[in-house]
Order: sequence, then structure tokens, then C-alpha cells
Amino acid sequence: MSCWLYGWVTCWYSHDVLYGWVTCWYSHDVLYGWVTCWYSHDVLYGWVTCWYSHVLYGWVTCWYSHDVLYGWVTCWYSHDVLYGWVTCWYSHDVLYGWVTCWYSHDVLYGWVTCWYSHDVLYGWVTCWYSHDVLYGWVTCWYSHVLYGWVTCWYSHDVLYGWVTCWYSHVLYGWVTCWYSHDVLYGWVTCWYSHDVLYGWVTCWYSHDVLYGWVTCWYSHDVLYGWVTCWYSHVLYGWVTCWYSHVLYGWVTCWYSHDVLYGWVTCWYSHDVLYGWVTCWYSHDVLYGWVTCWYSHDVLYGWVTCWYSHDVLYGWVTCWYSHDVLYGWVTCWYSHVLYGWVTCWYSHDVLYGWVTCWYSHVLYGWVTCWYSHDVLYGWVTCWYSHDVLYGWVTCWYSHDVLYGWVTCWYSHDVLYGWVTCWYSHVLYGWVTCWYSHDVLYGWVTCWYSHDVLYGWVTCWYSHDVLYGWVTCWYSHDVLYGWVTCWYSHDVLYGWVTCWYSHVLYGWVTCWLYSMMCCMDGSHAGTVMCCMDGSHVGCTV
Repeated sequence: MSCWLYGWVTCWYSHDVLYGWVTCWYSHDVLYGWVTCWYSHDVLYGWVTCWYSHVLYGWVTCWYSHDVLYGWVTCWYSHDVLYGWVTCWYSHDVLYGWVTCWYSHDVLYGWVTCWYSHDVLYGWVTCWYSHDVLYGWVTCWYSHVLYGWVTCWYSHDVLYGWVTCWYSHVLYGWVTCWYSHDVLYGWVTCWYSHDVLYGWVTCWYSHDVLYGWVTCWYSHDVLYGWVTCWYSHVLYGWVTCWYSHVLYGWVTCWYSHDVLYGWVTCWYSHDVLYGWVTCWYSHDVLYGWVTCWYSHDVLYGWVTCWYSHDVLYGWVTCWYSHDVLYGWVTCWYSHVLYGWVTCWYSHDVLYGWVTCWYSHVLYGWVTCWYSHDVLYGWVTCWYSHDVLYGWVTCWYSHDVLYGWVTCWYSHDVLYGWVTCWYSHVLYGWVTCWYSHDVLYGWVTCWYSHDVLYGWVTCWYSHDVLYGWVTCWYSHDVLYGWVTCWYSHDVLYGWVTCWYSHVLYGWVTCWLYSMMCCMDGSHAGTVMCCMDGSHVGCTV
């Protein structure tokens, strides 16, 4: 962990082709990446090449023809081939999606299936590798409860992450990652109660401590935020934000003698939130400007970033009218890429529409609703003669939401079970196992004297990760406290969010290697979060 991971991203546009170059390296070994995308004859082509000593190639092709959107992804490494295929189409009220990836005999594979049939839209993702299983699960559906699950881990020195989101008085999410005994881990929890969404993160590592502290609250017009990170021969990071007519933020990161500076300033004036971002690396300067305002039920946002003489513009518009939320995104660098999002809820059905086009148009449609109290899902993946099966069933009965997941590859079976119920206390139970190793998860939340308490316990084999959540509401502020620990190391977290014309949320997660990648090439990192309420995300 004493070495550094570097990252560099470069993108440019020439003759209707967007080129991108990615280079990451660790110590003397270098991982290179190249991205090329272009659009011709209603076909969007994409090429990705990455190599680490040997070469891993990837190809992406998408086109729309006869109501069918096709996608092809192929990746392979030397003689051991990692393949991937994606096909999506909308025909006869069915939207299908398929992704399969695998690698040689120690098979890394993933499956995604989404379809609309019999009032059900659902999605599933599973990836794992051999017996030391790396896998991930994502499921989204609408039935009083919307939830999703992601779990990834490898070997006994387990790197894993968990995300769960569902709504039943509480919407919350969890992410945890760690490795070996000197555990680097991160926690994110968000939930909704009394019109407040909040999140807090604190991370540190071993004795060469990388840690960050963020606190945000709205009281007397003050929003505070603080992040500090460093590692040995020091990578420094500092973020401070507060609101009192003006929200200021400062970011400074450097490694050795090269320094990346960042400055963020936001202020309100006549219902307009202005934001200014300046970042520079050595002598080159990246500038960014953000303006957001709300007028006549429309939230407007404007983003401008430029590096040297080239300028990338971005525009965001969102409004809500007649139970429909509209969103418009426009970004251009020379030429223009448009995006449109529309979502509405009608007759117990949540509809979503996504349209993106560059010259020609690529459409996407999402519909979710719940019918007959049961949600079913089926997944099948195979490599050669071996077949991975997956089955999902969820139902709601007597205030209890049940869910069952079964996946198996050859003789090894991964089972998953989810149960949630509410009786003054919201309980949740998750069990997944592959062969003999079992990952258990338990969630308990309850209210007492205007305080919401939550308890999370997850364990894999003999190692146990504990998590505790406490939140309360006082003077228009909902506070939350999170504590989680693995073995003897303890991670603390705090989350606070508030609503005042705008729903603000603060979530920060970082890793020492991520901070090492902060240079002028990461302009997009700044631009992605430019909506005033997410200024802290620029870190």
C-alpha cells in the first residue's frame, strides 16, 4: 500500500469521432486504456482497448433498427477470452437485456436481464470468479418497497461492497469495502424520514492514516463540511464548505512537488445559486462555472468548464408539472449531445423515459409497477456446458416483504433470502451463501422519542461487520450517526440533509488511490456534481 496508483483521462472530438485515452499505472506496471466512439448510419460504434502487459480488447456497437436496439460487447485477454454480449429491444411489451461475461475456466461472468412483461420490470446483475467468489447483485422493482443489493468480495482477504435501498418508511443504502487486516473501508447510508435525506462518511487506513471527516447541517444558515486526507509522503486534501449567504469551498491536493488546487464558491442572490470552480495542476488551469435557479416550478442549471482555450458547456433543466417530472440535459464540446428524461406516476405505475441523441436518436423506456403482490425473476447464464441459473421471487403479505434468490453454477449454489417487516420496528434479514461459506445480514430500525435507530450486522464466515445508525429530527434538521466496525477497526459516519426548496444531500466516499488521480485531466469529476447542493462532490 506504499505505492501509488496514478490515473489520467484525455478526451477529444474530431471528425464526428470522440477519442478518449485512459492511462493508469501502479509502480512500474502500467495499465493503458483507449476509447473511441463514433456514430455512422444509425450505428453508434465504440472501441475500448486496455492492456496490462498483454492486451485486453473491448468493442461496443449499438444501433436501432426495426424497434430493436442491439448492443455488442466483446472483451478478451490473450488466449483466455472474456466475452460479453448485450441485446436490448422493445417489442410486444417486452424489454429484454442480456449481458454475459466470462473468463476461461475460472469463470468471471455477469448477467443482466431487464424486461417488461406482466406488469413487472426487474433487473439482475451477478458477477463472480471461481471459488474465491467476486459477485454483485442488483435488483430493482416497485412494490411498496424498492430495493437493490450489491455484494462483492474476493478470497479470505475480503473486498466487498453492499448496497441496499428500499422504501418502507425508510429508504437507505449501504456501501462497505475493505481489504486484509489493515482495513480500508467506506460506509454510506441514506434514508428518508420526515422529508430528510442524509448521509455521512469517515474513512481511515492503518497508521499511515487516510481519513476524512464531513459534517453538514443547516442551522442558522450554516453548512459546514470538512475533509482531510493524507498518506505517508503526503497526499493532502482539504475541503471546507459553509453557508451564510455565501457557500465557500476550498480543495487542495498535492503529491510530491506537483500541486492540484481547487476552489469552489457558491452564493445565492435573487433566487439564483451561483458557483465557481477553479482547479489547476502546476501551470495549467481548469475553470468551471455553475449557475442554478428555480423559477415558475423550473429548476435551471448551467455548467461551463474549460481547460486552456477549449470549453465544455452543460445545461440542465428540470421541472414538475401535472404529476410529471421532466428533465433536460445538454452537453456539448463543439458539437452537441442532447439528453431528455421524463418520469411520472399514474395509476400505480411509475413510468420513465430516456432519450439521448447525437444527430440521430437513441431512445430508452422504463416502466415499473407492482401487480398481484408477487414479483418473479428468472436468470440463466451459461459458459460452454456449465449453466448459471437464477430465480427471484418477492411478495408482500401481512406487512412482510419476502424475497428469495437462487443462483447456481454446475453443482455450487448461491442462495439468497430477504425478509422485511414492520411492526413499530422495521426488521430486515438477508442471507446469501455459496457452497459452505455464508454471508448473513440483519437490519433493525425503530422509532423512539422522535429518534430512528438502526442496527446492521453482516458476517461472512467468522468475520463480522457491525453497523449502527441513529438519527433524530430537531429544529428542521434530521441528524444521523453511523458506526461500523470490522474486527478491532472502527469506522464512524455522520449524515445530515435538509429540505428547503431544494433537497440537499451530502455523501462522500474516498480511497487513497482515488485521491492520487486528482489532476487537471479529471475535469469531468468536477462537472458531474455541479448542482450547488453537491459542491462537496468535487472532492
